[in-house]
Amino acid sequence: MQAFRRQVTGVNLIGETDLSQILEAVKRCAASHPGPFSSSAAGVRLEVIEGCGAPAPGLDPAGFFVVYPEPRRQSLILEHYTNEGLLTGVFEATTPEALYNAAIQRGLVSRLDHAAYLGRELARAEAAMRHGERYVQDGFTTMSPLGSPRLRGCTCKK
Repeated sequence: MQAFRRQVTGVNLIGETDLSQILEAVKRCAASHPGPFSSSAAGVRLEVIEGCGAPAPGLDPAGFFVVYPEPRRQSLILEHYTNEGLLTGVFEATTPEALYNAAIQRGLVSRLDHAAYLGRELARAEAAMRHGERYVQDGFTTMSPLGSPRLRGCTCKK
């Protein structure tokens, strides 16, 4: 920690008003600049990935979730269903973390893409509730004949 402080204080110009002092510090920093990052010199392979809107995850064998805010109680509701549409649990908490941790601890998420999706939707629901906005869960556009939501696929143009 001590060595780090010495390095940082060498360029600390907070409160400095003398332009010649600032210019000298800039010249010293520029002289010691190693230049642009070179991935080949560092042995790093960079991969450019073209992205699009995140697709809804495929069916998780552990089931699916319906997320919605409950503004009157300032909480979030998480319903878990089997893939056949049977409700297996309803969870309520004030934070997304509490809900996704409960789902993970109970083995209700078995796929990483589903876990990421759940975290994103819980965060969106919390933000909507905090700002007094309407929340509609991403990926659910219609209800199936069983009453469970149907997932919509990726909307990117291939």
